[in-house]
Amino acid sequence: MTHIAANLYLLIIAATILFQLCLIAGAPWGRYTQGGQHESKLPTQNRISAAVSIFIVLAMAAAVTSAAGLWPRWTAWVVLALQMLSTGMNWIAQRALGVGTNHNRDARARPDRPLQLT
Repeated sequence: MTHIAANLYLLIIAATILFQLCLIAGAPWGRYTQGGQHESKLPTQNRISAAVSIFIVLAMAAAVTSAAGLWPRWTAWVVLALQMLSTGMNWIAQRALGVGTNHNRDARARPDRPLQLT
């Protein structure tokens, strides 16, 4: 069961990375990300944020697959350190960009609302 959940998580991560790559390439999906601040293409600074988020998501995927016993097989301490690092980087990025945790919930963009899970 753990392997099934980890593989499902990897599928979701792959879709997220594909979405971020499309945003970086200039897809006009700005209303579906970052609180719907931009109606079409993201500006350069926001594309850089999308690129950074790919590395954070990859680190999280590596931690989950390792904990599930899939590749790579690291010790629990390395997984914990990676998770703490990615959480810290995410916290710093949110504060540096002035984006609070409730930003997406308070978004005015209608296309962004159905994507929110909370």
